[in-house]
Amino acid sequence: MQRKEECRHAVLAHLAERPRLAYAADVIRRAINRNGGDYTTDETAEACELLVGLELASWKPDALGSTRYYQVTGAGVLQYERGQ
Repeated sequence: MQRKEECRHAVLAHLAERPRLAYAADVIRRAINRNGGDYTTDETAEACELLVGLELASWKPDALGSTRYYQVTGAGVLQYERGQ
């Protein structure tokens, strides 16, 4: 459970520090793993979906495919800035 929580915090931090952009889960995974994480794409995608369910992030589909691109919401930025 702690690993999932840490992954969610890392994903939220990544998105909140770049609020104008949307990212695929695999791109998020690579970025947080460069900063010391060790997460799989599935773990990252699961964290993204939970953040969407909590309305801390949203997603948009690729115009020509099925890839989901995740972006932080205003509530997500506030959550991150308040120390999660």
